Amino acid sequence: MQVLTPEHIETLKLLAQRESSIVNLAYAHNKEFGDIFLSNSITDFKEEYLKRQYGDVIPSMSTEYRFFILQLLDGLA
Repeated sequence: MQVLTPEHIETLKLLAQRESSIVNLAYAHNKEFGDIFLSNSITDFKEEYLKRQYGDVIPSMSTEYRFFILQLLDGLA
């Protein structure tokens, strides 16, 4: 398990905050759009962010992944 630096935490918080605001806008439009945007947000984080750090094999207990998911869910209205 990787220990997150304060800079890393701030980056993940900012990313999750921006993603959650977009997901909230989608949910305001309708539930199906919100579900799609939430799913895409999580998938894109894994594909674009985590694969750059870990390659094709992402550890199941990735600290970054867990932190991002919790921040994202916390930001949903």
